[in-house]
Amino acid sequence: MDVEAWQNFFVISGGASAALTGLVFVAVSLNVDRILTSTGLRKLAAQTLLLLMTPLIMSIVLVIPIPRAWIAGVLCIIGGALLALGMFAVGHGMDLTKESSAIKLLQHLTPTMLVCLLIIGAGVSLVVGFGGGLYWLVAAVVFALIGGVANAWMFVIRVETWHHPKSSDAPEGA
Repeated sequence: MDVEAWQNFFVISGGASAALTGLVFVAVSLNVDRILTSTGLRKLAAQTLLLLMTPLIMSIVLVIPIPRAWIAGVLCIIGGALLALGMFAVGHGMDLTKESSAIKLLQHLTPTMLVCLLIIGAGVSLVVGFGGGLYWLVAAVVFALIGGVANAWMFVIRVETWHHPKSSDAPEGA
């Protein structure tokens, strides 16, 4: 598979990913006070940024001239595995017990691990030389962008509806 033939795809997906990541970063920056006081909001923000940055990072790596398709495959396998570890580390212990059923459903439907598996599948396919190759990355990018936007929407809703719990030792009016 000719990785260089995919350059336009990598440029487009990397650009879309960068734009969406930037928008989420601005949303996080504007609400940093609320986010810092909530573990759930911090984890959801980190998960969203990781998911949206995935196509950007994969595009940066794969736009580099790579002499052999199997090398691109190894890079995909490593990238997918690192993303899975990062998503697990960030999402581990996320407490959804107090969330609405819609938020719980969206949280479980966001395709974080599916994206990881698709990237690893692309890598394996490139290494063995058959099975679709980089076409698996198209699905990974689409799911990453859709999942990232869904996560961003949940994040914005949670930030807007979140209220700082009053502490008994907080000064009056806080």
